[in-house]
Order: sequence, then C-alpha cells, then structure tokens
Amino acid sequence: VGPSEATGAAQVPFIQDLTTQKVSAIAVSAADPDAIAPSLRAARSAGIKVVGYDSSPAEGAYDVFVNQADTQGIGESLVQMACDEAPGCAGEIAILSATSTATNQNAWIAVMQQTLQQAQYSGLNLVDTVYGNDDD
Repeated sequence: VGPSEATGAAQVPFIQDLTTQKVSAIAVSAADPDAIAPSLRAARSAGIKVVGYDSSPAEGAYDVFVNQADTQGIGESLVQMACDEAPGCAGEIAILSATSTATNQNAWIAVMQQTLQQAQYSGLNLVDTVYGNDDD
C-alpha cells in the first residue's frame, strides 16, 4: 500500500492506518523523513517494527535501515557514467531527481557535486538539478 504522490504528507495516513490495524511491521522509503517521523514513532510505540529502506526515515523513527548501496559509490558512479556518455568527458549535464526531500538522492547529489570538482571531470559542467516529484 502507498500513496499516489511522493510526499511525506501523503505517506502519513497510510502509516497511521497500518498502526491502527496493528500490523506487525511497516517498511517505508521516506519521501520526507521529518514529515513521517511522528507517525513512525507512534507505530513503534504501539509495538510495530519499522524498517526503513532506500530513503531513510529520520533518526529514531525506525528499528532498522536497509540501504541498497554505498552513497559514495553511487554518487561517484553516476558522475563516471556521465563522463563515459559525454564525448571527451565534456559538456553540460543536469541532474533529474525524484523529490527534493529524498534523503538518499540528496546524498547522492552531494557526492556528485563533490566528485565533479575532481580534475578528471573538469570538462563536465553541472547546469541544474531539478525534481520530477515522481510524476509520470
């Protein structure tokens, strides 16, 4: 179950409903870590195990977090992929991310920005970072 829009506010009613149903566990990828934290803390207080994955909920709002890969490795790999695709590792690039509150993607973007400062990527010019908000 989940919302049709990628916002923390849209996730909250689902978390609250699952808490009311007294499910055993809730697994969530946080669209907005701080927005869903109170609902997740309430679920934990009700004895429900909370698993964060992909985009971490706020600290203290989950029992365990499962990350798909190392943040540093993802950010560096994305820059290397852009370099590999751009002729001569040169040109303008932009980042299209899901939502501005996606903790995992914001961390990847920060690593990408740092990596782009390295000499071997001096031909790549980051012109913009935009968010699609998971719209089709």
